[in-house]
Amino acid sequence: MAPERLGSRRRRVEKAAGVSIVLVLGAAMTACSTAATKAPTSVALTASDSMKTIQVHVPGKVTLTLPYDPASGMIWQLVSGGAGFSTVHPPAFHDRGSGATQGTEEFFFAVKDKGTLPIVLDYIKPGPITGAPKQFKVTLQDT
Repeated sequence: MAPERLGSRRRRVEKAAGVSIVLVLGAAMTACSTAATKAPTSVALTASDSMKTIQVHVPGKVTLTLPYDPASGMIWQLVSGGAGFSTVHPPAFHDRGSGATQGTEEFFFAVKDKGTLPIVLDYIKPGPITGAPKQFKVTLQDT
């Protein structure tokens, strides 16, 4: 083969090798970024997460903290959950200190089955429902 054809062929091989290296590095970086965005097994939610879809790895735990004022007579009541979803233990009230009645109520849930799971809580007075309650809604999506 003529020397100028060998040089041309060498440049094509080197260029192809360079493209292959870039493709391999790109695939490796994509795999790393995918692993970095894996949904957590423990999720902490607040009132600002209402109406969102939240990714959670199954089995997983969800802690939900909502504003609460027991003096108002209102309570947070779980309206819907679903199969593979359970409360881990009763909610816990946390006051703001100094004997304050306002604070937060913390709920603890376990997600054991894959799928899409809507969670809805109403903030209402116990007894007959009058009017539209304030609601917290979130959708949990497994990964």
